[in-house]
Amino acid sequence: MNVNFFEGHLWTARKIENTYVVRLKNLANIIEGLTDFVLDQKIIHGKIKGIGTLAEVTLNFFNPSKMKNFNIKFEEKISFSDIFGTISEIDGAPIFRLETTLKRENHTTLAGHLLSARIIGINEFFFYPLETEIIQFKSEIFRLN
Repeated sequence: MNVNFFEGHLWTARKIENTYVVRLKNLANIIEGLTDFVLDQKIIHGKIKGIGTLAEVTLNFFNPSKMKNFNIKFEEKISFSDIFGTISEIDGAPIFRLETTLKRENHTTLAGHLLSARIIGINEFFFYPLETEIIQFKSEIFRLN
């Protein structure tokens, strides 16, 4: 088995065969940390999954009856039992499409599109780079990429 270790400003990673296991440093902004990682490793397209704990979480929700998006920020510490999505690029810049399921202390869950958050403590992300291109396009119906 081929294993390599890497370290960036906001992350540490192991590459095992074709899969990366990434840990973001405590209090890192999740999007900034993951972006720094994919730029460093030159990952343009791929899949991502992760688990851990977050704070200062902003989720985006879509209201289909009004055809509008809205954001809600949660200030509490929240465990994420799953973050999953894709990495692609638009105009040469990395774009993450991350969906998440969050577990709150009051035994409720939230699910939505993750816009931003800070890492609190333990976290682990699995990156699966793809040889094929993930094409992002604008949906005129939903006004989303």
